[in-house]
Amino acid sequence: MDNSEIKVILSERGKELANVGTFKYRFIGSIKKGELLKWRCTKNNCTAMIYSGPDKNIVIKSSGQHKHKGNSPNKLERQVLRENCKRRVEESLSTQPLKLIRSELLNKQSSIVHKDLKTVRKAMYDRRRKVLPKLPKSPEDVFLQLNLMKTQDDFKFRGQPFIHIPEDNSFVCITSDFNLLFMIKHDCIDFFADGTFNYSPKYFEQLYTIHGYKNGYYLPLVYFFLFKKSKDTYKKMWIFLQNLCVEYTGSQFILKKLHVDFEKAAHQAAYEVFENVQLIACRFHLGQSWWRKINSDSILRIAYKKENDELGNWLKSFFGLAFLPNHEVADAFVELMSVCPNDKVCSEFSDYVFNNYIDDESPFPPNIWAKEPMFDPRTTNAVESFHRTYNSQFYKSHPHIHLVIMVLQETQAETMTKIRSIETDSYKSMSFIEMQKINATIMAYDEYLRNKCSKDLLKYLLKVGNKYLGIPL
Repeated sequence: MDNSEIKVILSERGKELANVGTFKYRFIGSIKKGELLKWRCTKNNCTAMIYSGPDKNIVIKSSGQHKHKGNSPNKLERQVLRENCKRRVEESLSTQPLKLIRSELLNKQSSIVHKDLKTVRKAMYDRRRKVLPKLPKSPEDVFLQLNLMKTQDDFKFRGQPFIHIPEDNSFVCITSDFNLLFMIKHDCIDFFADGTFNYSPKYFEQLYTIHGYKNGYYLPLVYFFLFKKSKDTYKKMWIFLQNLCVEYTGSQFILKKLHVDFEKAAHQAAYEVFENVQLIACRFHLGQSWWRKINSDSILRIAYKKENDELGNWLKSFFGLAFLPNHEVADAFVELMSVCPNDKVCSEFSDYVFNNYIDDESPFPPNIWAKEPMFDPRTTNAVESFHRTYNSQFYKSHPHIHLVIMVLQETQAETMTKIRSIETDSYKSMSFIEMQKINATIMAYDEYLRNKCSKDLLKYLLKVGNKYLGIPL
């Protein structure tokens, strides 16, 4: 056995074992001032021992004989797989256990059989339950736990409070004093707000995220776990954020520009809390709303998907309205109606657009969503992208609230890198593709302005509309 190779594996309790051939040995001490490590067979009553150097690579000498059979290769490989996966499940709390198992198996030849995976997964779930706090069983449990956890170091960010809860337990706010100070100190003008629903923590309807925009960077700064999508909920949320800013920075938070989707309750709440706020509705969400309306009618849907179809081109032209000055949108709508190819088929869609987006008394008039093309943030695409990345951290909907907070702590670490970049006057460039797209839109608008006639207007709307079509998600 001397000079045999040693493979160090872990026991179920996380202790090192020396694996030599089909036998396992546990560490029992060192001799000769640490020059030799002494290992004894893990089997009870077996006196077989080996000695290794501090590097634990090979057997230097051995003593005693095994009086029992060794372990099967399958048993040893299952133990190695189990302990590796248990370690990884602690490091990647939000990753699906089966995904970690597959990753471990990917590049290894093994004798693992399918039934072994069940025991490995069970061990992983048991380890995860030990790491995470007990699952709350009701909204009341959520707040009981969070009120205890918010003072614990594990649920702070760099020693500072990260969980904030109003006295009436109406929602949960996640942010740090670094973020609040950034909002005030750097005079952010543009803020973006958007919610995600499927991956909000259990018992909450949505995770509502507020991003700041500065020097080309989008920074997730404040998160709210909300029970409702009501005006009162959004009002309480904004007022709570104002009070947090005063508490942690000594300054009042004044919201100047808010980029949002087409949710009336969110609009009303922002207007009531911030008297002079400018609301800017996202072009992307506008396109999605119009696409859903088109998609609800089979005739419109088929025409929309065809190339160079008269009705399809007419529908696509509507998506160019968002790239006109808001005071010109109503006249452009009239021009589109003058070339409507089929009044009977198109009336339902045109009435929907007029009643909801064109009329001055409509819920979402042009002044909140239309503007001539320029290099400024006019969509919440970056926020949508953030939520897609956030959602991908979890393998099932409405995840464990403690797990969500841990993921947001990791996200906050990345946010800090963006804050430091901005503080050094760093600017993030727009992607080449997006820059090309906006440049082409500006050039098309300038071309339209040269003559500014009905024919050129319709040409401009179709050209731009084709670049910014609503798409199925």
